[in-house]
Amino acid sequence: AMHMHHDAKNSFPAPAIVSNDGKPLLSWRVAVLPYIEQEALYRKFKLDEPWDSDNNKKLIQMMPKTFAPEGENLQPGHTPYVVPVGKQTMFFGPKGGKLGEVIDGTSNTVALIQLPANRAVIWTKPDDLDAELPFDALTKGFGDRVNLGFGDGTVRRVKFPLKEEVFRNLLNKADGNPIPQID
Repeated sequence: AMHMHHDAKNSFPAPAIVSNDGKPLLSWRVAVLPYIEQEALYRKFKLDEPWDSDNNKKLIQMMPKTFAPEGENLQPGHTPYVVPVGKQTMFFGPKGGKLGEVIDGTSNTVALIQLPANRAVIWTKPDDLDAELPFDALTKGFGDRVNLGFGDGTVRRVKFPLKEEVFRNLLNKADGNPIPQID
């Protein structure tokens, strides 16, 4: 869906759909709805209103199954799927990043993280993983494995804990640091 968004709009989705003054309103998960066969749901959103407006709040319960992995015990309307956000990630600022900015290669750069169920977020809320958090807060609750989606569309179940340097290198799109074998 993110690559289809890039093909259509020449950028990955921004971390949030924002207001004219830059205030985050809705999650990137809403922006990719047309690319996961959810155009009808996308059209129900008022894109100029926040996720918890009267109109948009009613749509939380309509979360597509794509955002709820099987076997996870999630609260209704919550998803464990977040993007890493921060200055050096694929998702920074009010506009989506471009494929050409991922200098380290899309197969070496994390685009999506599956959080533990107890850290799941409301799917329409612009609430993702701040890549600049202290390492303990960034990886809080991760078990011995974590699912990471990479910029090339692959998903890898990665053994945790990883060294902080390796994890941060995976989040950084252009640091030039080599990535060791992590699977």
